[in-house]
Amino acid sequence: MNYTPNFLYLLAFVWLFSGSAAHAQVSAGHRFFAQAKYEEAYSAYAKDKDNEKKGAESLYGLANVFNQEAFSGYNPDSSWFYLNKAQIKKRKLSSSAQNSLRKKGYDEAYVSKLKGELREKAVRQAIARGSTQALDQVMETYKPLNNKQKQTIVTARNVLALSQIESDYGYDSLVTFLKKYQSSILEYTPEMAPRIQQSAWRLYFMKYDSTHTRDVLLLLRDFPSLAAQADLPLSKALAQRPYIVETEMQLKETQLREMPQTMRTIYFYYWLSGEEPDLTNFQNRYPAFAQSVGIDKELELAARIPKQGFPFSEVDREQYETFIRDAAPRHSAVRILHQMIEPDVKAKRWQAAIRQVESLRSFFPEDDIRITGLLRTLKAPSVAGILPEPLKGTANTELGEYAPVISANGQYLYFCRNENDSGGNSGNENIYVASNKDGQWVDARPAGNWKDPYVHEAPLDISADGTMLLLFKSGTLMYSFKEQLGWSKEQLFFEKGNTPEWRGAASVAATREAVVFEARRKDCFGIRKDGNIDIFVALKEADGSWSEPINLGAAINTPFNDRSPFLHPDMRTLYFSSEGHGSIGDMDVYKTTRVGDGWLEWTPPVNLGKEINTSGDDWGYRISTDGVMAYFAADAKNGKEDIFSVILPDAARPEAVGTISGKLMGLDGKPIAAKIEIRDLATNEKIDVISPDPQTGEYYIVVPLGKIYGYVVSGESYFPVSGSVDLRRITSAQNKVENIIAPSVAEMEKESVAVPLKNLFFDHDEATLKAESNAQLAQLVAFMKSTPYRIEIAGHTDNTGSATYNLELSRNRANAVRQYLIQQGCEANRIEAFGLGMANPVASNDTESGRAQNRRVEIRIAKAKR
Repeated sequence: MNYTPNFLYLLAFVWLFSGSAAHAQVSAGHRFFAQAKYEEAYSAYAKDKDNEKKGAESLYGLANVFNQEAFSGYNPDSSWFYLNKAQIKKRKLSSSAQNSLRKKGYDEAYVSKLKGELREKAVRQAIARGSTQALDQVMETYKPLNNKQKQTIVTARNVLALSQIESDYGYDSLVTFLKKYQSSILEYTPEMAPRIQQSAWRLYFMKYDSTHTRDVLLLLRDFPSLAAQADLPLSKALAQRPYIVETEMQLKETQLREMPQTMRTIYFYYWLSGEEPDLTNFQNRYPAFAQSVGIDKELELAARIPKQGFPFSEVDREQYETFIRDAAPRHSAVRILHQMIEPDVKAKRWQAAIRQVESLRSFFPEDDIRITGLLRTLKAPSVAGILPEPLKGTANTELGEYAPVISANGQYLYFCRNENDSGGNSGNENIYVASNKDGQWVDARPAGNWKDPYVHEAPLDISADGTMLLLFKSGTLMYSFKEQLGWSKEQLFFEKGNTPEWRGAASVAATREAVVFEARRKDCFGIRKDGNIDIFVALKEADGSWSEPINLGAAINTPFNDRSPFLHPDMRTLYFSSEGHGSIGDMDVYKTTRVGDGWLEWTPPVNLGKEINTSGDDWGYRISTDGVMAYFAADAKNGKEDIFSVILPDAARPEAVGTISGKLMGLDGKPIAAKIEIRDLATNEKIDVISPDPQTGEYYIVVPLGKIYGYVVSGESYFPVSGSVDLRRITSAQNKVENIIAPSVAEMEKESVAVPLKNLFFDHDEATLKAESNAQLAQLVAFMKSTPYRIEIAGHTDNTGSATYNLELSRNRANAVRQYLIQQGCEANRIEAFGLGMANPVASNDTESGRAQNRRVEIRIAKAKR
């Protein structure tokens, strides 16, 4: 039993000599306690605990009872609770009453000793429970703990928490634990540090990829002390995704000292440049490591680079070849090799260029794409008839025209005109648009309100439906929407805090779900330099904002310039310019194809060919939707730039696509405020929602071949007029032209307009609805459930077969639609169905297309309300 000194004597004294009624229960409690009858003692004390005079003494008694392990309700926490309540109640007593309690043994020594005993018990009990919550509760409840107790409980808590995280939770829980208890770990359990680090390593890579540069860097952000252990995986990751700038920005010099393999990988990309500014930058940044790798010899070699920008002459051959032999495979050697073959490339002396490259090939790695790609392009069979020509018409002038952007429908060409010469203003680059009139580009006029004489403005791309324009304004990527009165005020593409260091050309996906663009960011491949730009993609979020840019990956980006992306309206073919894939000049234009539905897998880039690319920088190419023509800017005879076009070789063309175009109008022949939704009718998957031109009603839809598509008008108060295009057996480009007349629901009622349900499909001579009808049926169900109208469904046929047969077939098809609507919860008394057979043709039955129009199911609103 746990009695305090003299406590039994005091209890006996109080019991024998205290006879008043006020003391009866307290005395009984003491008597029972002295007899170790703790249940009875508890009951007696509890009756007096709220007594004004004897409550304090009873509370002390309860504190003692709950501290007895033989008591069925043994609980140090309850003992602590009643002891603190007793102290509070004692302080409210008179001085004489407090002295009386002290004389009975309830003094400071008694309280101190009992608290010490309770703390010890609580610590042992919490440890036995194996609960971090219990241990934390003891830390909070039993303040203040002495150093030994605190050491014991904090150590137990930290060890237990870590064990639970290791077995049951994960890396994020470990980080939360460290943030919460970092100071106590450092003070009480520093010996846990190695275990924590190893747990962090193991748990992190159970969730993340140790072969991905950014994942390794994120771990080092949380655990800088893991630098040595992360050295090998980070160096390997950097070899696959060389985010050198991001690595240098995050890692401190003290960490890099422990990461020799990572440092060698970082140095490799400075070394690969081979140019003096980059080598000097490395030397200044890492002087100790620079000396260890012999940076002085590298700088001496860089000083021997022949002058770039001057035509190659035979008298310089020995100097050039000696430098290439000594400098290969550094990129400076590739640049000089390009300079050597430039005269042959310009003169189309392909065999001479091939011999020159072959003579120095052995100094480069066997699989160096910069050399193998160059030779592949030079050796490819020549394609006749590929000759760039200035744009026909009046769009080109004596001023500079460049940055062409061709609309998906081929009817409009947006471009930048440099009007400095006319006004003398240094920033007078403005956006113009020209129209295609029988192959002539004419009527060039300012596009929108972008004609500020002191601001640089240039078009970058336009969405396939022609209603979203990407533009470059004063160094900023922006976008604008076409509205009834013209183009809207431009909006920033990048939110604050997410703007790249530099950004340029951009291209928007046909569905506007993604924008591909060039930028200089910390997650570019290679080192930071003006000549290192990569291509990224940003995806549209559900709220309309744009995601964090994503590097398109090593299939496209290199440690050199990768620029000028153009995503074809087919949403799969990407054209871009690069100097890192084996160009015949500084930058060549390439084509790659997206693999699957993601944005990070691409086929190996294919050079557009030596008939397209030149010995200089080739970039800014925009490809027509049919894939036949490319538009770009090049030097004109007057020394300025003009816009050119060139027919693409077959191998450089994208896959054929299907297009649907026309005008969306109301019954009055004017454009309406509605959109057009496109679905894959086989799966009912939504493909896109496009906006017709709000000024003209023109619409243009681009879809891949191989599927059957439905399109439906979607607009408030308008009936969902529909149509379809079947491209399942089509292998070449196809354009369906259809002007859509969409009546409002009110007009349908007032003027008794019948609307054909063009996306209902039946097998030949059958009345069973096919699965491709689901999209149309769902729209019809939604219409019925959202409006109070009664409808009439009328079936029609062509004139093939007897009148009796056609009347029955048309009636059955109309009834099939009615039954479907009823099964979906639409009220039967609001739906009337009947067949009219071949009595009301809308086209001649003499042609197959006419007969197809006559085979139809129509809907008509019978009257406004029931």
